[in-house]
Amino acid sequence: MITLLRLHKQFHQCDWLLVYTLEAHATDEWPISSARADPSGEPVQIKKHRSIEERLRAARAFREAFQVPFRVVADTIDDTFEAQFCTWPFRFYVLQHGRVVFQAQPRECSYELEPLVRVLEDLVRVQ
Repeated sequence: MITLLRLHKQFHQCDWLLVYTLEAHATDEWPISSARADPSGEPVQIKKHRSIEERLRAARAFREAFQVPFRVVADTIDDTFEAQFCTWPFRFYVLQHGRVVFQAQPRECSYELEPLVRVLEDLVRVQ
């Protein structure tokens, strides 16, 4: 999350949005010991979202815990955004004029951020 906040600060001219989708390691579905921790260092303990209210509550808690300085929205309870954009385990997208112009692809559950940075630099240069 620190890297995302750093990128947001560097490319503040861009309109940032975080879409909170399904919980990857819900305690009642697929718990693993290496699941993400919140800034306190404690593991996140979230059950699978069964209602939009639960998902919204989880999105708000995420935004507060990580002090996300830009908009955070939640996917529908039917996982419409997830189905369309295949965000698992997580993804970075860059949109321009309503079209996806960049989609980061993970390698071994990680990302090389240089391609994302280059795309953002190009977009900021053009503005």
